[in-house]
Amino acid sequence: MRIRRGYGILLLGLLTVGTYQNCSNTGGPGNPYVYNTLSGAGASSTAPTFTNPLPTPTPVMDPFLTSGSIAINPGGTIVTVGTTGTTLGTTATVAGTVATAPVNNTTGQQSSGYGNVSTGDVHACAIKAGALYCWGDNDEGELGAGNNSNTSTPVVVSGLGQNVTGVAAGAKHTCAVQGTALYCWGSGGSYQLGSGNSHNSNIPVAVAGMTNVTAVSAGYDHTCAIQAGALYCWGGNGAGQVGNTNSFSQSTPYAVPGFQTGVTAVSAGYQQTCAAMNGYLYCWGRNNSGELGIAENVTSMSQSPSKMALPPIAGLKMVTAVSSHGSSVCSVANGMPFCWGTNQYGQLGIGNKTSVNVPTAVFGLVGVGQLEVSSDHGCSLTMGTVYCWGSNSSGQLGDGTKTSRDALGAAVTFSLNAGETVNEISVGGFNPSSSQGFTCARTNQYRVFCWGGNINGQLGPAAASGNNSVTPLLAF
Repeated sequence: MRIRRGYGILLLGLLTVGTYQNCSNTGGPGNPYVYNTLSGAGASSTAPTFTNPLPTPTPVMDPFLTSGSIAINPGGTIVTVGTTGTTLGTTATVAGTVATAPVNNTTGQQSSGYGNVSTGDVHACAIKAGALYCWGDNDEGELGAGNNSNTSTPVVVSGLGQNVTGVAAGAKHTCAVQGTALYCWGSGGSYQLGSGNSHNSNIPVAVAGMTNVTAVSAGYDHTCAIQAGALYCWGGNGAGQVGNTNSFSQSTPYAVPGFQTGVTAVSAGYQQTCAAMNGYLYCWGRNNSGELGIAENVTSMSQSPSKMALPPIAGLKMVTAVSSHGSSVCSVANGMPFCWGTNQYGQLGIGNKTSVNVPTAVFGLVGVGQLEVSSDHGCSLTMGTVYCWGSNSSGQLGDGTKTSRDALGAAVTFSLNAGETVNEISVGGFNPSSSQGFTCARTNQYRVFCWGGNINGQLGPAAASGNNSVTPLLAF
């Protein structure tokens, strides 16, 4: 099965009518409160460490919560909230119980950048009719077309045929699952292709021993994959991101200790890795900006496991998705969005540009189906609607402007056909010093739209050569 198409994990989140708010049942049954928690930056670890997915919420008045709004509280019931003006009500009526279907999980996406569409530093890939196509930057062969020529026209990846079930684009390399076998191509200088050597390849090469893969995440210079519920990582390991106790690159898949069963999602970022196992989230590797989410302030790399964070809030441990491009991380836990790490451009969506070392609630998002973060911006998919925040210097927020913001703004507008809805998103950019932020979205009619930076044709053929776009363009 593919993670983006219902992997057996439900996103049980929050549902509102006409408003968006984050809620926590801190006042007893039927008393949802809005909260946002801010904090400072952090430590480093080469062994997986537990990340508390939900900070202790601080209840505040919500000026947008109106009488008749409904929410799913942590206890799993749908409640109707009675309010007067801006004052939260003290009573609520149970309207039913949570259904077995998720609130907004049209894709089932859990692992960062893995699915039918995926964006790298300056290239993008998408699946159509089982075949994989890529476009944009190709200096290291990351398009997999057998050459190293950049192109804005989607080209079919060589040799994979018609049975590609998922793709993950990294900074300068790409990986895809064909059936259940894993292939990677592009930059191999840090052994991120898993081929046993450090050579680049402009055609797909099989990753040794990976024959039952259900998800893959391609990072800046390392790669991780889930095989039969077990986690394997390889490639660059300068900060311990592969999960072993040294800083040497790993040329072939390495079985991450303690993660050999129950792993449901993984994200390989700049020099850190995060994985969800049995509903809990763990992160390891670089932590200069708090990307491990462990509330530590040590900036030097440690060869031993860092201190375990506090236990999760009771009933709110369900981590169902994680995204980590660059040195920022976002996760969905019990349907609620949280981000932490680098926040130089406001990419965490927490209402400021201060980096934080603990998971912090994203303002204004509930019932999240997909949450993605890059090195300079973030985006969410909620009930078929796309919202973006962070840097907008290249138009990567898709709102028709180049005005940056550190919280949600206007929704992205698409030119869709009758019955067409957006069901997947992917944000590009691992390193802001070497890439232009851009975003792509795929619809239920298999069309792909992209917007933002276009330095090497990553927006596709609809964009004039080298021209950015502040609104979505049909790329594929």
